[in-house]
Order: sequence, then C-alpha cells, then structure tokens
Amino acid sequence: MDYKSFNIDREELQPYGLTCERWLPRIMARTDRHNEIELNLIRRGSVSYFFRDRIVTVPSGKLAIFWGLIPHKVIAHDTEDYYFVCTIPLSMFLNWRLSESMVKKIFAGEILVDGSECLGTFEEFMFSQWEHDFSSNTNRLASILEIKARLLRFESQYTILSENPLSSSPTHTKIEKMTLFIAQNYREILTVKEISDVVGVTPDHANAIFKKTFGHSLMRQVMIERINHAQRALLFTDDPIYSIAMDCGFSSISCFNTAFRNLNNCSPSDYRKSHHNITD
Repeated sequence: MDYKSFNIDREELQPYGLTCERWLPRIMARTDRHNEIELNLIRRGSVSYFFRDRIVTVPSGKLAIFWGLIPHKVIAHDTEDYYFVCTIPLSMFLNWRLSESMVKKIFAGEILVDGSECLGTFEEFMFSQWEHDFSSNTNRLASILEIKARLLRFESQYTILSENPLSSSPTHTKIEKMTLFIAQNYREILTVKEISDVVGVTPDHANAIFKKTFGHSLMRQVMIERINHAQRALLFTDDPIYSIAMDCGFSSISCFNTAFRNLNNCSPSDYRKSHHNITD
C-alpha cells in the first residue's frame, strides 16, 4: 500500500484536488496551505496540529473537518498507523450549500469534529471506499454524493475542537501568544517589535522561533490573516473590493492586490467571479 506524507518541497497553495488517501503521521517541517476543505479520520491514537493560533489534537475515530487554507502543521502524534485524508475542492464544497452556520465556522478557522459515538468502523469503511473509487476512477460520482451526504449528517452533530492545554512548551506558548495577537489585531498597523513585545523577546528571536514552526515570517503571517479575511468577504459579501482591502488592514488597494495575487495567483475580482455562481 502506498502511503502519503507531507512533501516539504511542495509549492505553497498547490492544489491537492479531489482526493482520498492514506497518510502516515509525520512531524511537518513547515506549515501547509491549500484551498481545499480537508477531512481527517485518525484510526488509532491521535494527531496534534499547530493550527492558526493554537495547538489542537484530533482524536481517533472522529471525522474532523477544516479549511486547508488556514496554515496547519502536524507537530505531534502518538501513533505510527496510517490515517485517512480527504480533500474537497472549495468550489465543490460551496456548491453543496451546506449549513451556513457550519460553513462559516470552518472559514473562520475552526476544526470541527463529529460529536456522535461509535462511528469509527463505519467511517473507516467509507473512507476506504472513497479511496478505492478515486484511485481507480470508478464510481466517482457515487463517492462524491456519499461525501456530501456524510457532511449533511455532520451538520447536526459536530462540535468545535478545543485547544489542547497539554501540548504547550515555553516556545509553543510564545508562538501561540504571537499568532493569537496577530489574529486579533491584523487590521491594525503592526510591526515585528509590537508582536515580539507581547512575549518579551527581541524581534529577531521572535521571527526566528516563528519561522522555525511556520516556515514564514511574522509579517507574512499578518498578510495571511488579512488575505483570509478578504477571501471570506469576497465569498460571502457584496462589499466593494476597495472597502474589503481597507477593512483587512491594507494601506492601499495596490498593496492589497499584490498581496492577494501573491497568495492566490489571481486578482481579488477574479477570485470573486470564479465563485460568484456558487455562493449566490
């Protein structure tokens, strides 16, 4: 059986597409970002992610869902057994018109997990079936409809995965505080010194420990938060692009357009147009 693991050389935002595969839990040297909805099913043990501004642990036997565009990185695991990863293109996910409340929580950066009991064996069977159908290019439509149906059931029984207080180290605590500060203040004018002052270290040290974990600088994290905000606004509001840019914390429309294209390989207007018929 061919198992997948994170490729550190993969290009940021490179799409995975519609997939269902078996992954081995491995500590990731940097964060991953992709514009698909990701489903995880941990078969045994647990896997801990550094996810946006906190550490969360996905337990076994529970379907977990999050937006892959949010920076995420496996930092710990207590199993060597494979787990299932399913990725759903954003356009397909939006076209399913799932619960607005659930969708907004996912786009706000929450990891949702199934709140029901005793579904582990059933979930494993379904993921195995989807994996077979996608890899063999047979019954793809049936699997797509099954995934949609599974998420429709998920709407009424999910819970939000809470922070894991047992996973913190002094360095992780500093990183969590800085990422939380950025998440709460990205609309303001921020400097590395202001962010580093939150944890009482020098700007150089703050940038170094942050980059070691996320693979990018503190100021790039500020930009990512602003662009995440912009994407949500472009998808779910009719606000003018200039207003969205200013609301996200950009000082000019040209800076906003450059940053948006840098992370999405398209302009804000093209991004909105490409999803217009889906979010109506």
